[in-house]
Amino acid sequence: MLAFYWFGKIFIEYLGSDKLIAVYVLGAIAGGVSYLLVYNTIPFYIERIPLHGMVGASAAVYAVLVATATLLPDYTLFLMFFGPVRIKYIALIYIVISFLGSVGGNAGGNVAHLGGALIGFIYIKQLQAGVNWGGWITSTIDWIRGLFTTRSKVKVTYRSEQPKAKSSKATAGVSKTSQDEIDAILDKISDRGYESLSKEEKEKLFNASKK
Repeated sequence: MLAFYWFGKIFIEYLGSDKLIAVYVLGAIAGGVSYLLVYNTIPFYIERIPLHGMVGASAAVYAVLVATATLLPDYTLFLMFFGPVRIKYIALIYIVISFLGSVGGNAGGNVAHLGGALIGFIYIKQLQAGVNWGGWITSTIDWIRGLFTTRSKVKVTYRSEQPKAKSSKATAGVSKTSQDEIDAILDKISDRGYESLSKEEKEKLFNASKK
């Protein structure tokens, strides 16, 4: 779980949580398939079928671990008592341990580890080549999320630009007419004085002075 936490955080930083889920699920499937294959096809394992079957998610964790190490092999972690260590060597140690344990007491579990590790490596290599093996997993998750997401019922409409242009033109016409009237009123004051203005003209002049 510590390895999953450390490597998972690095993976998410570069590829996001959706792809982490995808490689995790692929690792679990690959581990299960590897387990079933060896116990149904290889005599050494057929004679040693475990009573309790396959339990746990370690194959999925191995997929994340190896996928991260394949993506960023020279990424360095600072380990207690060891100092800086590149994650490709950490992943390699895990793989070697599982390989050696594939003929031991937990042979099936270690075979599942190797299956998960293999799919983690292939997943990143395919992703770098432009092929996303986990796309169907992401799509399925998005579909499930959509079932529980409330869609907005608010309709968005957009006003036509034509009436707006017409309105602007009309406003410009009114503004021009008003300015002509003000000029005429000012000319009248110049010729006859302020007292010669009518009540309506005085009101227009007063309103214009406030703009």
